[in-house]
Amino acid sequence: MALRLERFAHRYTIGFYATVIATAGLAAGGCGGAPIAPPSPAAQEPKTPEPQEVAWNPFVVAEPGGRILITYYGGRGESEHRLLFTRSLDGGVTWLPEPVQLDSPPLKDNRFGFHRLETNGNGRLSVTWAIERKEETFWRVREVRNRQSSDSGTTWTGEALRWQFHQQGNYPTSLTDRDGVLHLLWIEGPSAGGIPRFVRTTGAGKGWAAEPLTIPGAKVTPIKHRGRDLPVHREPAWPVLAGGPNGALYAVWQEASQRQLFGTGTDILFNRSDNGGGTWLESSLRLSTPPPSPTRTARIPVVAVNQGGEIYVVWEDFRHNTSDLYFNRSLDKGVTWLSQDLWLTAVRPPLASATNPILLADTSGNLYLLWEDIREVPHSLYFNRSLDKGVTWLPHAIRLDRHAPNEITRGHRLAHDDSGHVYAAWAQGSETKVTVRFRHSDDYGATWTEKDQILDSGQGKDGPRVPWLTADGKGSVYVVWSSDRTGRYHLYLNRSLDHGRTWLPQDVRIPGSPLMKTRGS
Repeated sequence: MALRLERFAHRYTIGFYATVIATAGLAAGGCGGAPIAPPSPAAQEPKTPEPQEVAWNPFVVAEPGGRILITYYGGRGESEHRLLFTRSLDGGVTWLPEPVQLDSPPLKDNRFGFHRLETNGNGRLSVTWAIERKEETFWRVREVRNRQSSDSGTTWTGEALRWQFHQQGNYPTSLTDRDGVLHLLWIEGPSAGGIPRFVRTTGAGKGWAAEPLTIPGAKVTPIKHRGRDLPVHREPAWPVLAGGPNGALYAVWQEASQRQLFGTGTDILFNRSDNGGGTWLESSLRLSTPPPSPTRTARIPVVAVNQGGEIYVVWEDFRHNTSDLYFNRSLDKGVTWLSQDLWLTAVRPPLASATNPILLADTSGNLYLLWEDIREVPHSLYFNRSLDKGVTWLPHAIRLDRHAPNEITRGHRLAHDDSGHVYAAWAQGSETKVTVRFRHSDDYGATWTEKDQILDSGQGKDGPRVPWLTADGKGSVYVVWSSDRTGRYHLYLNRSLDHGRTWLPQDVRIPGSPLMKTRGS
């Protein structure tokens, strides 16, 4: 099982499924809750060692009152692992005595893809995950599964609800609303000629709608060839699905359309539904605004939506022959957008390449942006923010990490609250020594703590894997990661109760259980 640092940034969990917070659906975090007593590190260690158990790839959600909810992969590694759930209701002091098994090991030549945990803050949980099948030399998503709980994970629905892709299915993304309705968006068909498809569940998530819908592309001027219009040609990829108020849904993706038939250029497209996915706009809007060109590539969008239905989109763009970040926004639930997109990384040295952006928005329209760049040394971490809904940004990006040229930063995470606290966590180091780092800002990202803080207190052979960062909105901040310090990978946690200013002096290990004792399957 390859767990090296260079494989930390899996796009399923970092680029999309982890960073889009849909305010109208079940959220990836919560707010509220009273202060909780610090846990005792000694109390977290299992009474008996579990040398054969492995735990990795956590997805973590914080709810009010010190509730921490985690899904992760656990087992004996390789093909013998399962999708598991555990929780703490007291800020990490105690955990479930045994994890809940949500799914058993996939069949031969199959594996787990992404998994996503969502909550409405009132006990309803939804976990969605993908099953990938090996086809020749490629792994493709062939099935998406979902299970839900109405009592904060004490009990779960029985057999998983399944959606099978009868044609090639790529880039699935999901969203569950507060009533348990699951929405699924993906690209159906081969990469050359695929189409965005959408389907939702019915009966409070107990079954699927009869037929999936096709989301239209943008209007294009027909290309004539020998006196005839060429057929419409679409190459969509990397869709993102987000939710707005009153059942609104927003879809954003990259697409090479008919006008780029003889080149490789792509646009960022947007479509919306005002009725929970029942109907969509007849044609999609183009958010990237340079003149049409087969050589201009806009790709991999990320989306942030706040409770008022303001929609903010950032993507990687190559119109200046290197990867830059561009921005567009709508303040009226996707009806109108900026007539000209905004170049966010215009102030930079000649050697720069902005990739893997994370974008968050608070209830007031303050925006927080974190990305990876090479402008000083490779694989470094930069931050910018806007306090006026994207009109203006800091004149110079702030570098958050500091490392030697032979080290790299991977797996960056970003969190915030509505009081101006912003948090960043990442893994940093070399092939043989990696640490989990953290910095925070108390003034909406204008200034940051002078030094980053190391959150893990032990080293293994390969070091910690990519961390997960979440906050409850009232000052409690949690970071969870997987480390092999015992010889096998287990989950570890560190926690702050004062907006990231102080942390536990030693991280704590999250207990697990042998495979034969898992329950809930």
